[in-house]
Amino acid sequence: MNNVKLFNANEDIVKEIKAIEVIVKEINVITNNLISEITFFEVVDIKEISNPSEDSSFLHLVSHLYGLFYERSRVNTAYIINHMDSFVGDSIFAQEQLRNFRNLRTYYSHISKKNLRDKQIKDACFMWFYENGVVAPPDNANDWKILNNALLNNSIELLNDIKMCLQQLGTDEDFNFIKEEWLIQKTKDFPDHILTDFAIEICNNFDLNNINAYALIKKTSSNIRRRLLTASFEDKESLNILVKQYIEEELFTTDNIPCPVTGDDILSHFNVKGKEIGEIKKRAIDLHKENIYLGKKELINLLRRDFSNLLIR
Repeated sequence: MNNVKLFNANEDIVKEIKAIEVIVKEINVITNNLISEITFFEVVDIKEISNPSEDSSFLHLVSHLYGLFYERSRVNTAYIINHMDSFVGDSIFAQEQLRNFRNLRTYYSHISKKNLRDKQIKDACFMWFYENGVVAPPDNANDWKILNNALLNNSIELLNDIKMCLQQLGTDEDFNFIKEEWLIQKTKDFPDHILTDFAIEICNNFDLNNINAYALIKKTSSNIRRRLLTASFEDKESLNILVKQYIEEELFTTDNIPCPVTGDDILSHFNVKGKEIGEIKKRAIDLHKENIYLGKKELINLLRRDFSNLLIR
């Protein structure tokens, strides 16, 4: 974890952030000693934690904790928590804290949109505020200071549980099996940015320049990862090929590849207006559904055949 830049922060906040940095380093040392191929927590840039009485400090801390536990280290965190019941005694606290980080981050990322679908998340966040002695929503300097301290204290407790679990794992007689299973899960983990790069490559190969690869992966990544859980592969290269195959299969569905023929395309080829434009567009969509591998040029040629009486002469 990078050093935190602090402005007017009180001593308690500084002390707790430094404690988190120390535990994170200790966890990485333990993990590297046990499994040299894995670093538990990747370095995550942390934004400025300004005056702990301000709401911006809380929001930055929420974003950082989400990044620490959920992004590059999500596989490691999930794997360890699955073993906490056996090696620490209880995983309920850890699961609750991770849900809190996720809910708080989601709530404050979308609060300005007032999306009613977030009501369940909003209720969970307000309950967390209440449990920590703050009447929701927090609206003064003391509230934010209390919540900052709660986040930091919960993080320290969660990190200590992870550290203890790792120490117990290293002494377990089945550790070699645990290590192998962990490495397989880590190998099968493909972050969204890698999946997006694969999707861009596939779209370029099929000349599908109208596809938003980022949106495609955002929509289909959970399906791809679910299939990977039971996938068999010989090496990293064969795994990459398999992942690209999954992406291609997700891509080539009618929902994911829109008809490439636009209204402007129709007007540039046909002498039509109003209702006739809609009829040709509907035919283009039907042809696209019949064969989603057809590009714009092929579809227009078929439309010119079907509506030859309307062609611009």
